[in-house]
Amino acid sequence: MKTLLIEGWRGVSHSIALVNQYQLLVMLGDAAWRQRWNVAHRDLPFFLKHWNAKQMPAGFTADEQARIDAVPTPADGLVPDCLLRISSPFKSVVDPAVKTLTFMVTECGLVDDCFDARPSDVGAFTRGENRIVTPSCWSRDRLLDYGIDPAGIAVVPHGVKTDVFTPLNPTDRVQGRAALGVNEDDVLFVNVGVATWNKGLDILIKAFAQVRKAHPNARLLLKDHKALYGIGADRTLAQVARENPGLVDGHVLAGISLVSGSLDQPQLRALFGVADA
Repeated sequence: MKTLLIEGWRGVSHSIALVNQYQLLVMLGDAAWRQRWNVAHRDLPFFLKHWNAKQMPAGFTADEQARIDAVPTPADGLVPDCLLRISSPFKSVVDPAVKTLTFMVTECGLVDDCFDARPSDVGAFTRGENRIVTPSCWSRDRLLDYGIDPAGIAVVPHGVKTDVFTPLNPTDRVQGRAALGVNEDDVLFVNVGVATWNKGLDILIKAFAQVRKAHPNARLLLKDHKALYGIGADRTLAQVARENPGLVDGHVLAGISLVSGSLDQPQLRALFGVADA
């Protein structure tokens, strides 16, 4: 039986950690795969020291999180048949003796700062049986810009957990919108994500302001994740309003709602379910 060693993050709701944990659940639930592979997990330090499972839980059920957490740490001296690295910053050195898969994702382009140190041998990530896994063609193209061999990149899109994320039935949708103070004839836009600059929240707010002025029944709900980086949508909203007083006025602000804090998956499903877009 072969051994897969994963080096990454568990227990928190950072996007890379969520991808890792979802993949673990799929592996653990695949009986045929488990007949051929053992899996171990080495927990790497989080990107920021304050990250923890209590303040930013991953949102899985207790049973799912227990299964994820039960994946054992590797035995001392383990040499796996395959190593999957899925964390940030990316490790710059690849052991030539171990088949290595490296998860890489980039929104604005791959640069030296994406790594723990500037890679001395970029070709090592794709040499032999080594591969880079990335979730989109956009991200793949940014890796190519950095000089990664296209033959060594596998584009594996992220999936959807369809046992949870299904549309609300009409009654639940009406009740959910009412609980948020959204009328039946309102058009509700929902944005979920951290309020860092690269997410374009400022652009979204200014665009919504124009829509709201033309369509008074337009509403915008911003769900941030302030615990992750200490940056909330409220700060971005205040800054945009301050810099654009003629655009983001009281009428526009009255149409914007903010939700902070961690939500579990059924709560996220409900949030998506009440949205029109």
